[in-house]
Amino acid sequence: MQLYGIPNCDRVRQARRWLEQAGFKFEFIDLRRQPPSAETLEGWLAQIPPEQLINRLSPTWRRLKPRQRIGYTPQHWIRLLLKHPILLRRPLLVRPDGTLICRFDPSEHGAGLTR
Repeated sequence: MQLYGIPNCDRVRQARRWLEQAGFKFEFIDLRRQPPSAETLEGWLAQIPPEQLINRLSPTWRRLKPRQRIGYTPQHWIRLLLKHPILLRRPLLVRPDGTLICRFDPSEHGAGLTR
């Protein structure tokens, strides 16, 4: 499993702590140091619509020009997220089968995980 996020995010810290205590093996990936590739983002956008994947409450989103906030194609969103990976809603958990869980919450998603 892979857990994407930023180390100082409370939700990410909570998810990391829960996964560790529950005995799950996972790789933590800091979005700032290792942003996802275009191919990875394309796969994620095939699973989850941009409206759910992008954090529209973030300061980064508010600083974007209005024309940057409107996307009609997956390629637009991929370019935007490559430039601003911090816009992704966190934490993002990628299960071993490749399924993405956006805003992983142990109380909501934990029971469905397998080791």
